[in-house]
Amino acid sequence: MRFYLLSIFCFLYLITTNPLLAQTKKPKTNTATTTEYKTLRLLAKYLEEEKEGVHYFRGKDQKFYHVTFKDGLLYQRKQLVNASYAPPKDLNTNIQIPSNQPLPVDAKKSGYAIYVMDAQGEFYLSFEGQKGKFHHSSFLAGQPVACAGEMIIFQGKIFLINNQSGHYQPPPSALDQALDSLKKHGIDLEKIKVDRYGFDF
Repeated sequence: MRFYLLSIFCFLYLITTNPLLAQTKKPKTNTATTTEYKTLRLLAKYLEEEKEGVHYFRGKDQKFYHVTFKDGLLYQRKQLVNASYAPPKDLNTNIQIPSNQPLPVDAKKSGYAIYVMDAQGEFYLSFEGQKGKFHHSSFLAGQPVACAGEMIIFQGKIFLINNQSGHYQPPPSALDQALDSLKKHGIDLEKIKVDRYGFDF
C-alpha cells in the first residue's frame, strides 16, 4: 500500500515539475485594451506653431477634451457631448462639412467638432477649433495621432465622421482605424456617414 501511494506521489511530482509534461496556461489578453494603432506625425511646417501662439494641451488640460463612451453615446466630463442641441430635421439629407473651412462660431448648433484619436484608440474632441489658436495638433500637444478629422455630433450621437486634417493629413486607412476603435467602444457604425479624404499609398 505504501509503495502504491509513493508511486502516485512520484508520478504527480514528475508531471508538475517536468516542463515537457506540464501544461502551462497562457494568460488571456484583452485585445480591446491592448490594441495599438499606427500613428502619423505632425507635418514639419507646423512643428514650431506652439511658439507662434497655437494652444498645446497637456495633463489636466488635455483630459478636459477626452471622450468616454456609454450605451453607444459620447461623453465628456460625464456629460453627454453636445446635449443642448437636437439634430436638424433635414440632417440626413444635407449632412456634410464644408471642405477646408474653419469651424463656425456656432459650431455646437451645427454639430461640427474636430477630433483626434491616439495610438490606444482614445478620442479627444472640441467644438472650439480656431485658426492660429486651436488645431488638431492642440489635443495631444503636437504628438503623433492615429487619426484626425471632423465629426457632426448631436446629443452624444455621431452622425458624420471624416479624416480631414491639414495638420496631419491622415489617409483613409487612418479613418478605418478610428472606425475600428469606435466599434470597439460600442458605437453603431451603420448609422454614421463616413467621408474619406485623400489616398493610401
